[in-house]
Amino acid sequence: MDCAVSPLSSEAQLDVIEERLRKLSTLALKLSFEEVEEASRSLEASKPPSAVGLVVDFLSRFEAAAAAVCLARSGLKAGVDYAFLPEGGGGRFALALREGVGLEALKALEKLRGFSAVKPLALRVLKEWRAELGEVEGDVDEAIHAALRALEVKGRLLSRGCPRCGGAAARVVERVRVDFIELAVERACCGYVERAYVFTGRRGKV
Repeated sequence: MDCAVSPLSSEAQLDVIEERLRKLSTLALKLSFEEVEEASRSLEASKPPSAVGLVVDFLSRFEAAAAAVCLARSGLKAGVDYAFLPEGGGGRFALALREGVGLEALKALEKLRGFSAVKPLALRVLKEWRAELGEVEGDVDEAIHAALRALEVKGRLLSRGCPRCGGAAARVVERVRVDFIELAVERACCGYVERAYVFTGRRGKV
């Protein structure tokens, strides 16, 4: 019985999105993807530094590996300046930093988590496109780009007050279609709904 995963399955689509985001994030951080992969294979728990100044928790293996590369490049040593500690049973790590060190690694982790925030929406976009149009060369990168644009618009909408009453609390409902992403901002203050659209023009590119 053939158990191969279909390229249109959710699992396959998540895999390609995650792999591409890992490569894009290493490029953005000016890291070698191979170097991060090697660090991921050799990640080990070590003794925490004697004076812990900061703990960053719930890191994925990839995030921990990228941070490890940044820390090593800064001349910091595991067990002295920092330590990675297994967290739970899901392959997550906590990073314990000696007080006053690791600024570059923290900046890198902030960028990585920004990329991670794109993943759920990029996956929804890719699923919508492939369900309607099938797998098309370049669609993974374009789905990520569309999701990034939508999150930028979402951030701008949430950064300003309600156009009607000036209130701040709101939730955003995202609706993904082949040719656009609709963002509906529902204000908790007075019920005002503001809509924005990020057009992808995907159908016309196939």
